Amino acid sequence: YDVHDRVLRRLAVACAGGDVGLLKTGAMSATYSMCPELARSLGCREIDFRNCRPCLADGLFQVKRYWGGCLVEPDDLTHDLLVGWSEATPAVSRFLAGSPLIVRDGRGYAVVQASDVATSVWREPPRIRRRITPPIGGQFGEWTIHDVPS
Repeated sequence: YDVHDRVLRRLAVACAGGDVGLLKTGAMSATYSMCPELARSLGCREIDFRNCRPCLADGLFQVKRYWGGCLVEPDDLTHDLLVGWSEATPAVSRFLAGSPLIVRDGRGYAVVQASDVATSVWREPPRIRRRITPPIGGQFGEWTIHDVPS
């Protein structure tokens, strides 16, 4: 762990001697469960559990959110992932229904999701500012944008 700008950053997890048995008895869960108390004791506002897929439906993302993780833009960010489509076909809609993507835009973080996905299906992190939904049959860039109340 380290602390930077009142954010507890979880840097690495390892078991003594590479003992896989410790993982089976809950060592990984224990490191997650102790993070909120450790963060409080160090005066941290947030916890950065480090990388996972930028997707609300990702299991690891949900586990990290459950334990208090937040969206943090890494100091060592070296690339962006560009996602696009020529037309929002039913396949694009199915993909976005099962994998709502977290993206950075000029105003912060947003979620790109299918228009027919209930917004309460996944817990959104507090830094999500907008919801973007492409209409089926629409071209890339033709979407509806909804501000998320703070």
